[in-house]
Amino acid sequence: MSKLSLEAKLRMWEDLEALQETFPYTVDGLLSFAQICINELIPGSPDLNPAQADILSYMLMGKKYRMVQAQRGQAKTTLAGIFAAFTLLHKPHFRIVIFSQTAKRATEISGWVVKIFKQIDFLEVMLPDRTSGDRDSSEAFDIHHVFKGGDKSPSVSCYSITSGAQGARADLLIPDD
Repeated sequence: MSKLSLEAKLRMWEDLEALQETFPYTVDGLLSFAQICINELIPGSPDLNPAQADILSYMLMGKKYRMVQAQRGQAKTTLAGIFAAFTLLHKPHFRIVIFSQTAKRATEISGWVVKIFKQIDFLEVMLPDRTSGDRDSSEAFDIHHVFKGGDKSPSVSCYSITSGAQGARADLLIPDD
């Protein structure tokens, strides 16, 4: 098990706080974060269109229970994954559970969230530390334990609607299709 010095942990928290200031928990912060994710991970994609910006705004600022319905091609699932990553950026102790019709589809969606963390350079500070027991797969992914804390539930997990999700804890549920 790796041991980080207090100084190293403080530097990590400072790095996270700098990211939170760069991408504040506001609609503008989310839209900036989303555009970077799209530019970096989906080369050649156009900028967010007004409908996609509206969807993201609603995901962030909508009422407690909300549902997004939009026509095919509006990138609802892609936007939900970006929103999940943005939520963990600001609330690294959160547990996000993704449900979809099949386990394969749920794993694809959670894999998108994991891909955001692994391929966006400035999120590197949040990556799991496998030597300390942090989980690092699409089925169960942890934000670095320095930020996540001691909760035994993964930061991101996925289930099919027919799976046994009893006992799964979540601060944010993302059902897809």
